[in-house]
Amino acid sequence: MAKSYTKQLTEWVRQTRHSARRNRNRVAFTAVKNDVREALEEGWPVKTIWAHMVEQKRIECGYDTFLVYVKRHMATATEPPGASRSSQPPGRSLATEAGRSG
Repeated sequence: MAKSYTKQLTEWVRQTRHSARRNRNRVAFTAVKNDVREALEEGWPVKTIWAHMVEQKRIECGYDTFLVYVKRHMATATEPPGASRSSQPPGRSLATEAGRSG
């Protein structure tokens, strides 16, 4: 049996809202990406960067979402193409720092 129109509408609205929020967060992170990279290179903890950017209303996403974007955009930008994690020299990597700051 087919779903009623109101149930279809409810599902569509939920999906649209979620998608719009995700896109807004992605665009906001892209706008601050260079500042995040600079702060990380200077040794600032990811959580501190996130907290300050939220307070300054530069981003609105939660910490977990911010951390996903940092891991996705910053680690790939600093690793040479084709580099694997095992080929990284010992020490603190961007992904390690991002994962343990808290």
